[in-house]
Amino acid sequence: MINSPHRRLWRHQGVAAGLLVTSVLTLSAATVPLAPHARAEEPTTINEHDLTADEATNLAWVSRQAYERLPGDREAKLDLLATSTWWTLKEGVMGAEPDEFRNFNNCEIDGNNVHFKDPNQQCGPGVTWQVGPAAVQVPNHSLETVESVAAEAYGNADTALAETLSEAGHESGTAIREAAVADRGDVRKMWLLRNPAVGSQLVAGDAAPCFSDGAEWCFAAGGRSQWGRQTMFAANHDESMAVRAELRAHIATLTADSDAGTPQDQDQHVRATVWDLGGVPLNVRAEATPDSDAVGQLSTGDEIMISCQTEGPSVTNDVAGVTSTVWDYLPAHGGYVADAWIFTGTDGYVAPKCGAGTEPADPPTDDQECTARPYPEGSSAAEVQQLIKQNHGLTFSDAQYSWSDPVAAPTLRAFWEGLEKVSCTPFAEHVGEAAGSGFAVVADENDPEVWGHYREDGLLHIDVDQIGEQSPDTLAWFVIHELSHPWSAQRDATYSSYLAVAEQHGTLTPYGQVALEQSIAAGEGPDWNENFADMVAHYVARCSGLQMHTDKANDLGNPYDSGKYDAYYAWTAEHVFNGVEFGPAPGEQPSC
Repeated sequence: MINSPHRRLWRHQGVAAGLLVTSVLTLSAATVPLAPHARAEEPTTINEHDLTADEATNLAWVSRQAYERLPGDREAKLDLLATSTWWTLKEGVMGAEPDEFRNFNNCEIDGNNVHFKDPNQQCGPGVTWQVGPAAVQVPNHSLETVESVAAEAYGNADTALAETLSEAGHESGTAIREAAVADRGDVRKMWLLRNPAVGSQLVAGDAAPCFSDGAEWCFAAGGRSQWGRQTMFAANHDESMAVRAELRAHIATLTADSDAGTPQDQDQHVRATVWDLGGVPLNVRAEATPDSDAVGQLSTGDEIMISCQTEGPSVTNDVAGVTSTVWDYLPAHGGYVADAWIFTGTDGYVAPKCGAGTEPADPPTDDQECTARPYPEGSSAAEVQQLIKQNHGLTFSDAQYSWSDPVAAPTLRAFWEGLEKVSCTPFAEHVGEAAGSGFAVVADENDPEVWGHYREDGLLHIDVDQIGEQSPDTLAWFVIHELSHPWSAQRDATYSSYLAVAEQHGTLTPYGQVALEQSIAAGEGPDWNENFADMVAHYVARCSGLQMHTDKANDLGNPYDSGKYDAYYAWTAEHVFNGVEFGPAPGEQPSC
């Protein structure tokens, strides 16, 4: 719930002529000014009141920033944004200068509203404390709740934090950013609350009683001070309902292009999750009907990729109470599942309809080649990360380094090119299913000579400072090697079949042998994980001879060139890449 309705909240001092301004103290601290923001091209009128240029600009920015990352279908997103922007507008916060809007930080101290210029400044206990574009109150929400919402929106709370800091003008190396990244308390929480998608969701929940219960403290007529923006946009319950409806219509216009280019219109798969199955497996069917032969099974929480959807017999999910006639085609599994058992965020179509030229494609074969998308030259690091997430489902986050740091640029490019090299195979889907929704690639520091480390926290930590400039084949080997670790850590039936090959034929590389011997010497039993990662990586990067992390300058040749590891090669082709090959047959030298 929102704190006491009798505590006055900060009002921006220049939003409208005749505005009743409360006493505001301004405390200065160094901030990084943002580049000038584009203003709204046309005046915006809400409830017969023209918004100021700042209000119109901020409304457009926060709506577009939040929309893509909000849960639910378009109708649900618009409802949520209409409520959250109504709150920010009537609180007077929407009228701040754009850079001030993104860094907004206000406390009530001794009856006065204090607007801190230092966005990291914390308020004392028991006071009204609002932050960010949503004007959300910090004490209303625990850090755990805020991080959970951020992780749902971005895949990882650290990624949400990094983007929010960058949007507010605090790039890597600035004191404000470093303090926010290092903090694990209220500073971290307030920055996550400043994220448009996170703050909008939480303040919409806080403001819900204003509409559902008609709580009087929400409105000017409820005895609160007759602030200008409050009387304009929240005079009473009925007027607030009308204002929210106008905001919803305006936001629908602002975000009209946001759904263009989504998977319905693109030649790419849609990531989804299997619902709670009530303890039983979900059959993947050869055809879109429950009477068809089962070709595989899924479990609760499995992440899948949908290439197209079609109509079929109606199926009811009696656990969630959902009924649907839509069936989803899963190319990695070669069959269909009833959409009623799949969580996609909507009960409608999220992928192209199968048929009419969009029949589900057969799994790639060895005579097919992956067509790599070119690296988006000139794009920011944040834009590249977003494209990789869109294309392959992989999330990035910052730690000791930011992915926006120049030192991280070669590594980020390596992940783009490595994933594009295998883009026509189910490799990224295998990794996503094994790693889970919280998985991310972290720009971090590792021990010397260790480029990447898949740690107990379930994250892949990459030492971007060690990697630097390498040959394209070495970088492709590195990316595929590191991304193979979450999969090998699963110890599933597929991994068991790999162990049978490994135990019969021995290690593939010197590095795999060292890791195996070290695990046995440590009393941990044989660890075949590094051998697994080398097996997959060398299959893709046939021109890379890198076989030991501790001897990076020594090119030992690709192990598949020798012809001694045909069994490994065949297993990888069948179980990892659906028959797609990236070089000549084992025993033959590639043309590098």
